[in-house]
Amino acid sequence: NINIQNLPIKYYNNTKAWMLAVHFQNWLKDFDAQMAKKYKNQ
Repeated sequence: NINIQNLPIKYYNNTKAWMLAVHFQNWLKDFDAQMAKKYKNQ
């Protein structure tokens, strides 16, 4: 068994098996912050 809290990911689910806009927006904001941090000095 794998505990998803120990993985380096954020896991969301819902009963309809589609991505909700709020989850995508949160993912996109996190991704943007990661890219800004990574490429800050370039």
